[in-house]
Order: sequence, then C-alpha cells, then structure tokens
Amino acid sequence: MAWVICLQRTNTLSEASDTRLALWTATFRNPELEAEFKLHHKPQTDKHLRFTASFGAFCFVMFWLTDLAAIGYNDTTRWLLVGRLLVAVFVVVGLHLVARYPRSLIMPTAVITFIEVFTMGVFILIVDARATEMYWHGMSMGTMLLVVYLFIPNAFLPATLVAVMFSVAFAVLAIDLGQMESIDQVTLIVELVFMNGFGLLAAHRQHSLARQEFLARRIERRALATQRQFVAMLSHEFRTPLAIIDTVGQRLELTLRQSQPDLVPRVEKIRRAVSRLLGLLNNCLTEERLAASELVLHPEPVDLHTFIMYCYGEGGALASPRLQLLLPDGPQWVSADRHLLDIALANLVGNAFKYSPADQPVILSLWPEVSTGQIMIQVEDRGDGIPAAERERVFNKFFRCDPNHGVPGAGLGLYLARDLIRRHGGDVTLAPQREGVGAVFVVSL
Repeated sequence: MAWVICLQRTNTLSEASDTRLALWTATFRNPELEAEFKLHHKPQTDKHLRFTASFGAFCFVMFWLTDLAAIGYNDTTRWLLVGRLLVAVFVVVGLHLVARYPRSLIMPTAVITFIEVFTMGVFILIVDARATEMYWHGMSMGTMLLVVYLFIPNAFLPATLVAVMFSVAFAVLAIDLGQMESIDQVTLIVELVFMNGFGLLAAHRQHSLARQEFLARRIERRALATQRQFVAMLSHEFRTPLAIIDTVGQRLELTLRQSQPDLVPRVEKIRRAVSRLLGLLNNCLTEERLAASELVLHPEPVDLHTFIMYCYGEGGALASPRLQLLLPDGPQWVSADRHLLDIALANLVGNAFKYSPADQPVILSLWPEVSTGQIMIQVEDRGDGIPAAERERVFNKFFRCDPNHGVPGAGLGLYLARDLIRRHGGDVTLAPQREGVGAVFVVSL
C-alpha cells in the first residue's frame, strides 16, 4: 500500500510541474502540453491571423496616400508604394502557406514573424523618406507596437524581439536624422521604453491567461469523459440484472395467469418499474451524448406506419390495451435514425401514460400534412393538461409540472424528445389546450 501511495504522489507532482509556464517565453514547460495547446487553438489562431494580417496590410497600403500628400508623386513615393504593396503580397502568400499546411504548428509563427519584420523594415524606410514628420512617426510606431504585442497572434518571444529590435532602430534613426530637439528625443525614447514595457507585460498576461483557460477546459473535458464512462459502465451493470428481472417477470406472469391470477397485477407492477428504470437509463445516456456533442445521426428511410405498428401495435414491444392507434392506409416515409426516433416517441408515449388516469386511453395518431410536405405524429392523453403558466417551460431540461403530483420522472423526457426530433430537422410542439383533453404533443418530420 505504501509504494502505491508514493507512486501516486510522484505522478501528481509530475503532472503539476507539466502545467507550469516558462517565464521568458510564456509557454508550457512541457513541450507536449504546449503542442497540444497550439493544436487546440490553431483554428482560432488562424482565423484571427487572417483578419488582423489582411486588415493591417490593407491599412498599410492605403496610408500611401499620406506619402503622396507629404512629398508628392515622385520616385521616392513610387518606391514606397512598391514596398507597401510587397507587404500585402507577403501577407497573401503567408496566409496561403498557413492554409496549405493546416497541421503545422511552426508555419503561423514563421509567417507572421517574417511579415512583421518586413513591415517594420518598410516603415523605417518611410520614416527616413519623411524625416520632417518624426512626431507623427512616433505615434505610428506606438500603434504598431500595440498591434505587434497584442493583436497579431504571434508567439510571445518572436513578437517581443521584433518589437524591441525595431524600437531601437527607430530611436537610433530619430536621433540620427536630427529633426527633433534633444528633450523631444529623450521623451520619444522614454515613450518607446514604456510602450514596450506595458506591451510586454500585457502580451505575457494574454498568453498566460490563454493557457490557464486551456488547462481549465482540459480538466473539464477529462472530468466529463470520466463521468460519461462511469454512466456508461453503470448503465451496463444495471441493464443485465434488469433484463433478468424482466425475463423472469414475463415467465412468472404467464405461469400465474393460470394458477394464481390475483398475483398478476403485482408482477405487472414489477415489470412497469423495470421499464421505468430502463427508460431512465436510456434518457440519461442520451442526454450525456447530447451534452457532449457526440450524438451522430444515422438516417435511413423509415416507414412510420410500419414503425409505429411494430413498436405499439398488437404484439409490439410497447403495446398496451390503453393505447389507441389512428394510422392512415399505406406507408409514410421519412428519413430518420430509427433508434433515436424510437427514444423520442417512447418518451412522449410514456409521458402520456404517466399523466393519464389508469382507465383512460392514450391516442397516437399519424397523418401527412400535404400543405407543408411534413408527416405529423400526435400523442394525446386524458390527463389534467398543462397549466398556461408552465406551457413555455415544459420542454426545459429537468423541469416537471407539479412535482408533488406523485408521478415519477426526472424531467428529461420532453426535453430529449424535442432535441432529438429537432436534430432530424423537425420539431415537437404542444398543441393548444382543448376541453376534455389533456396534453397534446405534435411531432413534425
């Protein structure tokens, strides 16, 4: 027992160290975890990169109009236009490379670093060509530093190196051109230092928060996966004894009908309890799959007439003397997942049985709606109906009308029925209340 505890503590400490961030790079110390983070964020990173790089290149090219206004149309402005256009060309080529190699984790960093370096180089040439406007260039440099640090999704270390390197180059050029007073040069240098300092801290915090959020979501995903495995295991362990109980109940019911018919209602009560438990297991498993977005439909042509007769007709698995079927002649074809359609319909019918008096029927009807091209299934009970104040909430998860009414349930049936039918492209609605009729649910497919 002692060596097991030590092993568990070692694993815990190792796992904890894997999540630490390197101070100078703002990345995970564990390379595998960092690669997992980048791969997880790559779709979002690429989308952000496309927008910011395209928008930045467009603005950079359009600012050629300021070159034209400042020094007129001459060889210098023509060369500056070529430089600005090359920035746009490199952006297009870089984005193409990123899209062509969607699994590469290095490509986005390499592309955006090259674009930043080239763009800053062209900006230095613009500053040299328009030396008398150093104050305006200082404002532009501050804006570009903000973009490099925070808005272009580059890695922390390359972005910092690019920003610092060109801040130094810009400061040296401003001093060399001699267009500013000494006090203004000092002010510019102090401003660049503060801009880089705050930009560096903000970028470091941004990268750290992104990785902390990733860790939290990673832990949540693992917990949900463990929970789903546990529910699936529990369901499997419950199904086997429940199936045995139901099988024994069937045989016992057949035997008692001849020898002791007064005991048959008790056996039927046992089988109804088993059926409720199996229904609850099905609903819990289906809800888990819905919540995890792992539910995949397998649609196929389904004749609803045959489907309903097989499930609820005479001799069907869910047949009941209380259930009245109103079906049209001939097949009624839809494209549906048989298993999920069965769960949705079973929830509606089971709900109708629960809320109808034991001596009242439940009516299941089917008809084609020619005007809309849909096929309608209606489940009608003879219960008390649904109060007007609760009609809008009746499809909410875990909501139950009058939970003190004594009717068992978890509040998942109607929610699952509507969700499953909507995934088929249809819907489940609650028909207007009619006198002498309970709740009427209508499925459109």
